[in-house]
Order: sequence, then structure tokens, then C-alpha cells
Amino acid sequence: MFLIADQKPLQLSFTNSLSSQNSIIFLKETTELLKWEEVSIGGKKIPFVSNSPDKYDIYCDDLRVDLVKLLDYIFDVFDVTPAHIWAIPPFLWVLELSKKKTEKLSFNFCEKDESSHESEDKFREVLKTDIMWIGLPSNFRYTGSFAKLEYFRFVHSTWLSLENLFSLGETVVRIDLVCCSNFTKYDINAFIKHWFNNNMKKFRFLRFKFENKVGAEIYNGLEEHLLTVDRMMYFQSGPVAIAFEAGLFPVLRRNDGKIAAICGLENDYSTICIWNNIDCCYQKKDINVPQDFYF
Repeated sequence: MFLIADQKPLQLSFTNSLSSQNSIIFLKETTELLKWEEVSIGGKKIPFVSNSPDKYDIYCDDLRVDLVKLLDYIFDVFDVTPAHIWAIPPFLWVLELSKKKTEKLSFNFCEKDESSHESEDKFREVLKTDIMWIGLPSNFRYTGSFAKLEYFRFVHSTWLSLENLFSLGETVVRIDLVCCSNFTKYDINAFIKHWFNNNMKKFRFLRFKFENKVGAEIYNGLEEHLLTVDRMMYFQSGPVAIAFEAGLFPVLRRNDGKIAAICGLENDYSTICIWNNIDCCYQKKDINVPQDFYF
């Protein structure tokens, strides 16, 4: 189930597990209706209109109150909570719904650069919670810590600073920078040096984008710690699976035995992958990787 709060009307989207058919409920504020039915949600009768077999309108006196009632009703009947929430101002109040009967959500904030002070405060608050996907204005600034997560995906990450990237590496396993960022090859060199100095113990994977593929300059200042591996290397973390051809990718080893390798992907993306030790990189596991995970 998806809750989409990026414009009116708000939408709840479902997929039927038997037919794979998508259904959408539109939540609208009450207006004059020529013909409608009524549904009872949370002990309250609410106007209901069926537009087609898979599209429905629900009319609310109070959008916030009735949305909570609807989500609670769906949870009680189907044991389902929103898997993803998309939210932009002025609908950031839907984020408060995550505090009830939901363990993890993905939030996508997409906002124009002229963001309000109130919105920025909300963004800073949410950055400390269990979000896994976020897009923010390029002029946004954040200096705090991030939540402990397996995966954090950023859309249009031009607002991220190098210090933010250092902080993310302390608490997030896989960091995914989708589309553009302001990071240069000098920044990525600083990032890998920061990791080499026994920082960012949680970090295992970073995907980022350059117009030109990264090369040996990423390891400037670390050349004496590079190794050549003459066997295939395999990286797996969650749904991520990458194979490194033997002998083509220098490996950086730090003093605790952890190793790092950088490789280029399609569409100008590159990745930094981390293993606990040299032996781990030879181990291949059979896992199902979504075909569209990267692109």
C-alpha cells in the first residue's frame, strides 16, 4: 500500500495479491455530490463514490482525521500499513501517521528551492528517523546525525555535503545517490580516505554519479595500500549484487583488514563496495536481484 501526499486529492494505492490489479482510493474534501454511497469507517459514515472497478473517491469532512480512521480500518481488516509515503508541503502532516502501527516507511520529499522555514524544520526532524528515500531542495542544509538504517536513497542529492556523507557512513549500510550531486572526484577521494582512517564502520556500499567514470585518482595518497586481486570478486549486501572481473579493480586494504573496491556501472554511475576481509570478496551467494535495482 502506498500513501501519496504530493497534491490534492491524497491517494491510497493498493495491489491485489491475487490478481496483481492496482486499485486507488482518492481522499477528497466534502463537496456537493449528486449521487453517492456510504461506507462506515471507524464508526463514521463517509460518502463513497465508485468511479470504476479500481478507482474510488472518499469524501472527508476533516482530511487528517478521516485518513487516520481509514488507515486504522485497513490495518484492522487486512493487517496492512503504508509501505511507502510520498509527501511534500503542505502535506508533511502525513509523516505523523508513521508513529502508529508502522515499523518502517520510505519518505520522498520533493520540494522547490523556495522552501519555508517550517518545512525545513520538519525535514531536519525527519532526517533523524527511519526514512529510506529522500529528495530535498538544493539550498537545504543539515548538520545533524542520521538514523541507523540498512539503506538510504537520495533523489537529487545536491544539498548533501561531504560532512553529511561522513555522517551517513557511521550509521547507514548502503547509500544510494540517485541523479545529480555536487560531489567531485576530490570529494570521493576524501571520502575513501576518511573510511581508510578507520571511520564509518557501518558503511558497506555507496553509489554515485559522475559524467566521467572514476579512475585511479580516487586513490590518490593511498597507492601504497592498494592490492591486485587475481580472482573474481563478488559483492552482496541486501538486494545489491556486483561481480568484479579478476585483476581489473585495485583493492584498498586498511589496517583492520577491511577492503574497498570501486567500479563503474552503466549510465555514468560508480560504486564503492566494502568487504570485511580479503577472503569475503571471493564468496558468491545465490540471491535474487531485482532487474531494475540500479537503473
